[in-house]
Amino acid sequence: MAPARTGGKAAARGAKGKGKALGVARRRKPKAQTAQHKRAAVQRKKKRADLEALDESWDASAGKELAKRLGSDDDILRGVRDIKRQMKLADAKPKTLASLPLALAEKFREVVDKDTGGVIHAIESVILAAAESILSGNGLAFSVPSRGASNQQYVPELDRIVLKDSETMRKFGNRGEVRKVAIMSKLMQLVHELCSKDITATKRDLFYSDVKLFKKQEESDAALEDVTCMLGCTRCSLHVVASEKGLVVGRLRYREAGDLIDCTRMGVGGKAIPSNIQKCTDFESDAEFILLVEKDAAFQRLAEDRFYN
Repeated sequence: MAPARTGGKAAARGAKGKGKALGVARRRKPKAQTAQHKRAAVQRKKKRADLEALDESWDASAGKELAKRLGSDDDILRGVRDIKRQMKLADAKPKTLASLPLALAEKFREVVDKDTGGVIHAIESVILAAAESILSGNGLAFSVPSRGASNQQYVPELDRIVLKDSETMRKFGNRGEVRKVAIMSKLMQLVHELCSKDITATKRDLFYSDVKLFKKQEESDAALEDVTCMLGCTRCSLHVVASEKGLVVGRLRYREAGDLIDCTRMGVGGKAIPSNIQKCTDFESDAEFILLVEKDAAFQRLAEDRFYN
């Protein structure tokens, strides 16, 4: 019996080894198939190289065509000076609805920049109207202009989009609107405090002032837009700004909150563009044009080379 068991084990091992050998033989590819794959890889590489060469030739031809259309640097600067001269001759004062015919002024609603006193007066007027509504028995409610696409229209005379006269009543007694009314009331309280103290806050600061009420910043931001439309002023007029984004360097001098800022003495990092530009006054510059750069690496290189000199 023992030799039989030994022979069985030997036979099993032999069969297993044979299976491995067969498996290896199955995984090997025929030489013809391997050569075919190599030829296909060479063809793909050649096709990729042809496409890259075509792109380079197209970019070169397109660059030459663009340079031909723009002309020399002197031609470009001459065109910039002509535009600058035309802007000086034109009326620099921005047009408003008040400057349009009476029919248009009554049909549309305009959002404009207001000073601190104007914003405080507008908020107090809204709160006074809400108090009268409560005393008359109608409850707390705000008349909010609709910001939907159907209530917007482009006015060529102003060259911007304005709101139509459609409004909605947002009532505190409505279960679906009670929270929105509470958020708007809180925002107007915060904005009134900012304007009274003549300080500035970011939208993120407003959100963190009462996280339990706002819950999400998207809700406080949307309510803030409703408040700006209701008061008829821009967000910057409310002393609420976004985070600072962008840098400036070059031949520009101005005053920011009384401090003199010289953008030629800001090193290679540049001066951060303030969110509240209303505090920037007395601009002085002899620059021929403004170069807008999107990539930070390109901006740093131009600043290092002092291209503005």
